[in-house]
Amino acid sequence: MDFEISTAVIIFFCDALFWFLNVFLINKVIDHRAFKAGFYAAALNFTSYIAVFYFVKNLEYLTPACLGAFIGAVMATEYSRRRQKIEEVNFSQLKEEMEKIKEEMEKLKK
Repeated sequence: MDFEISTAVIIFFCDALFWFLNVFLINKVIDHRAFKAGFYAAALNFTSYIAVFYFVKNLEYLTPACLGAFIGAVMATEYSRRRQKIEEVNFSQLKEEMEKIKEEMEKLKK
């Protein structure tokens, strides 16, 4: 198989679009917007299918691509959930500190 610059450009843009859309998919999953998340997941799969098809010229590789997309989405969602929990803990600690500062300022006013 010869290297063709046009195929390389198609693969490049499909992969670039894949990762660009991935950010939006994660945000929609976090926001619990199922319809929009489904749209972005379909767009992600479509772009990855094009890249895989041109890369290997064999449609049998679409199944591993779908499985990889599923596992990647699960991992990204789990990472995001854990990150959100850490932010909630940090916010509660900050809130406690602000309450202490508020109490100290009230004491100084008296």
